[in-house]
Amino acid sequence: MNRLLASAAALALIALVALVPASCSKLYIDGVVPADGGAEAGGCAGGQARCGDTCVSLGKDPAHCGACDRACASGDVCSLGACSPACAGELLACAGACVDPASDVAHCGGCAHACAAGEVCASGVCSDACPDGKVLCNGGCVAIAQNDLNCGGCGIVCSGGSTCSSGHCACSGGKKLCDGACVLVDDDDLNCGKCGNACPTGAGCAHGNCACTEDGYELCSGKCVEVEEDPSHCGSCGHQCGSGETCSGGQCY
Repeated sequence: MNRLLASAAALALIALVALVPASCSKLYIDGVVPADGGAEAGGCAGGQARCGDTCVSLGKDPAHCGACDRACASGDVCSLGACSPACAGELLACAGACVDPASDVAHCGGCAHACAAGEVCASGVCSDACPDGKVLCNGGCVAIAQNDLNCGGCGIVCSGGSTCSSGHCACSGGKKLCDGACVLVDDDDLNCGKCGNACPTGAGCAHGNCACTEDGYELCSGKCVEVEEDPSHCGSCGHQCGSGETCSGGQCY
């Protein structure tokens, strides 16, 4: 009986796997996949993701910029996983892709200067192996502690204005990295005081706190209410008028 149950379970698992499309892949933050490619990446090289039948670098591919099939408009380039009019920092635009000529094996030292099979790109020169202190990521030798395309690991792209510092994507100028973008949480209506804290309708963010923008309104239980007229918040939040009473001028009658 146990053997029959085990066989049935195995057949069910095989049938389930067969239903999953080969093109499906799990995309991580900023389109990053595990450094070893992982099962979700469809066996692609470190720092790449599978889009359909092709392994791509979402951080720089103008046809798959930041996500599969997200193509940049004509004249734009793919810079750190986002379509832009120009490349960020010291990245070089090569056929619509913003690459690091110091470590890009297809553009080593300059556009279209590809290294031979088996070679790696180290400091803009094709070489047999990476020097000490550099990590091999998709054919290029990078210092993952400060590389915006490979921050802390292969394919981890720093986007939204962040840069790589000590192997972590970080923002400057007092900003915080919220959902892939550097924002000033002191006055950001979608990230007020902290990432993900969105101010409700009728309220705005000031000094890291949500506050109603219209005179006579106060933020009560996550909503902007007119405390002069609201019987559930008459005069102040939570002050409820009795049964049959109305609120006028902030007083129950």
